[in-house]
Amino acid sequence: MSVLRVLLVAITAVVFVVVPSAQASTNVVPNPGFEQGGCGGNTPVICGWTANQSMAQDTTNSHSGSASLSLSGINAFPLWATTDPAFCALIGPGAHSASFWYRNTSSAVYLDAAFYQAADCTGPSAGDELQGLGPTTGDAWQEASGALVAPPGTRSALFWVGVETECDVLCEDPVWGNFDDVDVEGAVESTPAISSFTPTSGPVGASVDIQGTSFIGATSVKFNGTADPSFVVTSSTDITAHVPTGATTGPISVTTLGGTATSSSLFTILLPPTISSFTPASGPAGTTVDIHGTNFTGATSVKFNGTGDPSFVVNSPIDITAHVPAGATSGPISVTTPGGTATSGGLFTVTPSPPTITSFTPTSGPVGTSVSIAGTDFTGASSVTFNGAAASYTVNSPTSITAHVPSGATTGPISVTTPNATGTSSTTFTLTTPPPTVTSFAPTSGTVGTSVTITGTGFTGVTSVTFAGVSAASFTFNSDNSINAVVPAGAKTGSIAVTTHNGTGMSASNFTVTTPPPKITGFTPTQGHPGTSVTITGSNFTGAISVKLGTASAKFTVNSPTRITATVPAIPHGFYRWSVTNPAGTAISTSYFRVF
Repeated sequence: MSVLRVLLVAITAVVFVVVPSAQASTNVVPNPGFEQGGCGGNTPVICGWTANQSMAQDTTNSHSGSASLSLSGINAFPLWATTDPAFCALIGPGAHSASFWYRNTSSAVYLDAAFYQAADCTGPSAGDELQGLGPTTGDAWQEASGALVAPPGTRSALFWVGVETECDVLCEDPVWGNFDDVDVEGAVESTPAISSFTPTSGPVGASVDIQGTSFIGATSVKFNGTADPSFVVTSSTDITAHVPTGATTGPISVTTLGGTATSSSLFTILLPPTISSFTPASGPAGTTVDIHGTNFTGATSVKFNGTGDPSFVVNSPIDITAHVPAGATSGPISVTTPGGTATSGGLFTVTPSPPTITSFTPTSGPVGTSVSIAGTDFTGASSVTFNGAAASYTVNSPTSITAHVPSGATTGPISVTTPNATGTSSTTFTLTTPPPTVTSFAPTSGTVGTSVTITGTGFTGVTSVTFAGVSAASFTFNSDNSINAVVPAGAKTGSIAVTTHNGTGMSASNFTVTTPPPKITGFTPTQGHPGTSVTITGSNFTGAISVKLGTASAKFTVNSPTRITATVPAIPHGFYRWSVTNPAGTAISTSYFRVF
C-alpha cells in the first residue's frame, strides 16, 4: 500500500510504462542520484530524503552516479522514503512528465506526489502516483515513466518513492527495493533565503560563510553583483564563498533554480591601505613617526623595514602615530590592515641611538665590586663612570656591560659613553665600606683558652669573633688590622670569622682545636671486688677512649668532662692504679684501689 493512499484523499492512478528512456530534464531534488551523504547537521543518511523504515546508500550497483537509494523493512508497515520538507519543490498545476529507475524489488514500486496550494508545502494538498512493476530480481535496472498531474492552484510538492505492501494482518515478511534517478519535469527546489553571513567584512579573497536555506543546486553567488566563481555549496543551509576581485560593498545574493535570495545586510569590502607620506624621515629607535595615507582603520601591524612597532596608534583612517622599534633598520614603512598591506615608497633612515641604562645589579657595594649594567646601544662604549670616577669595564653585548667599582668612586649615578652620546642611570649606585677580611692567625692550633692573634683588614667596629661558629669567650681590638681572641669552650676545628657592621670576613684555613690530656683527682669507693661501680673524678675526660685498673681494661661511661663511671674488672686481689686515656694522653691515679 503506497503512502499517499494513507495520507491523501484524492489520488489519480497513472498507468505505468517500463521502458529504457532518457531521464527528465528537471530533478525532484538537487540530488536525484542519491550520491550525497547527510545534509549538514541533518540526520538522514542521504541528503534530502527521510525514510519510515531502513534507508541507506547502495554503492554496489547504481543506475548512474556512485550510489542508489536502498529501502528495506517488514511487511507489517508501509515502506517508503520522502523528500524532506526542507527541500519543498516549487511546481505548478497540470501534468508533469515523471520517471524513476528501480531494481531488485520485493513487489510493485511507486513514485507519489503530494501537491500543495501553498508555496512552502503546507495547507490543502492533493496527490498522484506513478507505479512500476514488481517484484524484480537481479541487478538489472528498469524505468517507470509517465506523468504526475497537479490540480489547479498547485504551487509546491513533496515526493515519495516506496514499495507496495499489502499485508492484511500483522506479518513479518521482508520487503525491499532500490531506486535511482527520480525526475519530475518542472519541479524545482524552494526559493533560497539568506539568514546571515560571517564575517560581515573582509578584503578581496576573504572566505565568507553564508547561512540560509535551500542552497542545494545554487548556480551563482554574488557580492553586490560581482560573481564569485569559486563558491562551494556545503549543504542546503551553508555556502562557502570568497570575495571576488572587483567586488564592492553591498548585499550578497545566492541564485538557485528556485530563485534568487539577497541578504538584508551589506558585506563591507575592506580596501587595502595606502601610505602617502611620513614625518620625520629619520631618527633613532623610539622616535615618534606620523604616517599619512588611506584606509588605516583596523590596522593590525606597523613595521619599520620588517620590525614591528607594538605601540602604534590609529588616529583616523588617514593617520597613524608610530614609534621606531628597537632593532629596526633603515628601510620602508609598512601598514597592514584586514584589507591588505601598504608599503611606503620612501625609506625611513634609522640613526644610531644614544646609550640608555635601564638597570644595574647590585645597586650598592664597595670598591672592586663587579656591577652588571643593562640597557641599550652599548656597542662602541668608550667610557663607564661611577659618579664621575672612571671604571674598568667589558662590553658583553649592545645591551650588557660588566664594570668594576673604581678607587675614588662615591655614591652617585653610573654613566656609559659611546660615540653617539652619554647615557646616565636614573638611580644611584651606593658605595659601601667593604666587609672585614681575615688573612692569617697565630697560633694555628690550640686548646680551649688559647689566645689567638688574628690579622686582616676592616676590623674597626668588630662586633663578634667566632671559632667554627662558637663565639670567642673574649676578644680585644688592637687595630683595624689586628684582634686577639680566646678560644671558647665548645669550640671545634674550623674557620675563624670576624663580624663588623659592614659584614663578616672568614679565614680561608681552619684553626685546629686540640684536646688536653686527662687528669685524675680521685675515685670512690677506694676498694671493692670485681663488678664494683667506681666513680672517677678529674678533668678533660671528654673523648676518653680507655679506662683501666692496672693493666686490665674496665667498662666505663663518660658522664661529663670531669666524671667517669667505671666497673672493676675481674682481676686478682691486690692494689692497682686507675688510668684514663684520651687522644691527648693518659692520666694515672696517684693512689691505689684495693681489689678483694
